[in-house]
Amino acid sequence: MQATFRNARADDLSGEAAKMAYYFFLSLFPVVLVLLTVTGLVGGESAFGRITHTVHATVQDHAWQFVSSLIREGPTVAVRAR
Repeated sequence: MQATFRNARADDLSGEAAKMAYYFFLSLFPVVLVLLTVTGLVGGESAFGRITHTVHATVQDHAWQFVSSLIREGPTVAVRAR
């Protein structure tokens, strides 16, 4: 048991876990925005509407305004890039 804790401390296990959690949460928001944008483009308006309704019911109003503005800009930016 002591050898396990000694090895965990030597390998900086808690620091590595903190790094993984940081990068996970850092990348979570852009992934959600991409998924919502792709759903709107591929899945049609009804699939996009169901997902956005669920997200809007879950987050606070000011957060929803920010997210919805980013979602609306996603397809516009993709069209301009072509």
